[in-house]
Amino acid sequence: MKIRKTAVLILITSAFLITTAAPLQAFSLQKADFAVNYKNHRIPFKEFSLFVIPGETIELTAAEEFQNSSYELLYDSGQLIKKGKYSFRWKAPEEVGLYELELRRSSASNNCKINFKVFVLYPYQNEKGSFINNYRIGNYPSIPQKMRQYYQTPSGFVEIMPSILDVKVSPHFKLGQFICSQKGDYPKYLVLKEDILIKLEYFLIEINQKGIKADTFNIMSGYRTPFYNSSLGNSEHSRHIFGDAVDIFIDQNQNGVMDDLNGDGRIDIRDADVLYSIFISLENKEFYRPLIGGIAKYRANGIRGPFIHLDSRGFKARW
Repeated sequence: MKIRKTAVLILITSAFLITTAAPLQAFSLQKADFAVNYKNHRIPFKEFSLFVIPGETIELTAAEEFQNSSYELLYDSGQLIKKGKYSFRWKAPEEVGLYELELRRSSASNNCKINFKVFVLYPYQNEKGSFINNYRIGNYPSIPQKMRQYYQTPSGFVEIMPSILDVKVSPHFKLGQFICSQKGDYPKYLVLKEDILIKLEYFLIEINQKGIKADTFNIMSGYRTPFYNSSLGNSEHSRHIFGDAVDIFIDQNQNGVMDDLNGDGRIDIRDADVLYSIFISLENKEFYRPLIGGIAKYRANGIRGPFIHLDSRGFKARW
C-alpha cells in the first residue's frame, strides 16, 4: 500500500485484555495494544475489515480508556475529516474496491497499530430475478415490520475476484472462506458483517485457551445468496443471506470433517458438543454480550460431518 496522507489522533496507550487464561504458545492472539470503537463494535485486533457503501463516511473513535498518546492514520485513498480529540471520520471513495487504512501509535512497536481493509461495496437494488454482472443473487425477502430491527436487506456486496480470495479480513480468517458455494464465474459477490468476524475471532481465542489447537475454523457455509439458499430448501430468512452466519468445525488435519475433539476415537455429535459448550461459556462473559445471536449443533449425515452454527442476529436463539 502506498501511503499518501497522514492524520494525528490522540489515543491511550494501555493494552486491551480479555480476562481469561494464558493462550497456548503456538496460537498468536494478534491483538493490538489499543482498541477502536466502530459503530457498535470494539476492535482490538492488529488487522480487521470494514464494509462500506461508495462515498460513505465512517467514524472511528478511541475506546474510552485509550485517550492520551499520539497516533497517525495513514490511508491510500478517500478523504479524512478530523473530528475532535479522540475520534476521526474518513470518507470512502466512490469506486467499488479494496482500500486500506492504518492506525498506528507514533514511535511504537508493531503491536501498536491496526490495519484496516476497507471494502467499498457494489450497491444492490433488490429487483426481480436480480443479477449483478451475470452473477445471480436472487431476491431478498420482504421483512415484516416487527423483524426489521434484526433483518435488513444488504445495501451492497463485496465484489470478489480470484486475486483477493486470500486477503485476510481478520487475523485468522480469509475472505475466500466466506464465499457462497454457488457455481458461477467471477466476479462473485458476498455479504459479510463485521460482527461475525469479531465473534469468530473471540471464539477461536477461547477454543485455544481451553487447550484445543485451532489455527482457524473450517467454514462449511458462510454467505449464501437468496437464490442459492432457496435451492437448498432453507428458510427465506436464513441468517446466511444477511452475511452474519457461519457453519463451522475444526479440521486441523484437513481431512474435510470435524476433528476428534473429545478424544474418544469417533467423529460424532459429541465433538460438536465440545464446541457448543465452550461457546456457551464464552457467551456468558460481559465483553461478548454485544455479539449475541444464534447457536446450534448438528449431527453428521451421509454428506458431511458434525458442525455448529453461529450467527450474530442481535438476539439469543437456540435450536
